Amino acid sequence: MKSSVLAILLVAPALALVVHRGDPADSKTIKGDDCGNVKQINAKWAKSKKVGGLAGSAKAAVMSAELAAKNTEDAVKRAKAIGKQVGLKDEIPKAIESATKVAEAAAKKASKAASKLDTATDTFKGKFDDFAKKVSDDDMVKIKKDTEAVNVAAQDAIEAAERSLEKAADEKKKAMKSSDGALKLIKGTVADTDKLSKTVGEVAQRSTQAVKDVIALTGKSKDAAKKIDGKIKKAKEQKPVWEAYKSDLEGRQKAAEASAKAVEGAVKDLKKSDKAMDGKAASLKDVADKAQSAPNAALGQAKNIDDTEAAMSKTKSDLEHLKMKVGTMMKDSDRLTDKIADTNKRLSK
Repeated sequence: MKSSVLAILLVAPALALVVHRGDPADSKTIKGDDCGNVKQINAKWAKSKKVGGLAGSAKAAVMSAELAAKNTEDAVKRAKAIGKQVGLKDEIPKAIESATKVAEAAAKKASKAASKLDTATDTFKGKFDDFAKKVSDDDMVKIKKDTEAVNVAAQDAIEAAERSLEKAADEKKKAMKSSDGALKLIKGTVADTDKLSKTVGEVAQRSTQAVKDVIALTGKSKDAAKKIDGKIKKAKEQKPVWEAYKSDLEGRQKAAEASAKAVEGAVKDLKKSDKAMDGKAASLKDVADKAQSAPNAALGQAKNIDDTEAAMSKTKSDLEHLKMKVGTMMKDSDRLTDKIADTNKRLSK
């Protein structure tokens, strides 16, 4: 009987307990402190949900604006680089200079607005306790208004970036119409590929050496695992402990080996794209050499330049991919190094 009463107390709603005896008309209601407050609780939930939605929208706006600012900064760099290639005496054409200034200002505004909203959102979320009771209507109006402002700033930055690149493209087309302008652009593109190719060679070499270091490290890990096997054979009640320890060591070793293979694959991809880029650049170098004696040879090379730039873009992407993979490998390597050191320390006791 006592257990039945306890079960009822545990599952009965706090709002009210209705006990039926015979006909429903004879029902009695046992009132509690929250009886009749259903509407109030529903209202609290509705407010809490609304507040959470506003906070989520604000965070999304922050991320969007930060990305827009970064992309705009990258676009500005690209537009300026084109400007230097096509401008006389390496001076950026006025149209590009003006557009990039606007884009830079838009990027800074978006970044600043995002940072301010991020802080405001954290403060806003700090009032979430007790169904967001401390969040006032003014707080909600302000966070919504600030979020909209950040979204506008992000869009302004995106549009400014597009305009700066459009201006750069226009100036590039103008330059291609003259033999001097076209030759300057060709030489600039070739110089960029040479610089990038040199970087690729250096990064690929360092990455390959890092892989060798990791492979050597896994050898030490295997030696440590064999020593643990010796402990396991002699262990009694501690056997499960050493087995678990060995499992962790081998898990870290496998992670390091997998990341090392990923780096090897990324190096191959990078070398492949670099080779393709060099092939495109070689064609432009031939054109540049011919243009020394026959200036008009530099004309009509728009497609070759575009193809070379596309190859450069692919190489840059593969380069960043390799750097990311190397970063992951180094983290796995550090974790394995720590485990090996701890293993040797334990085994020496």
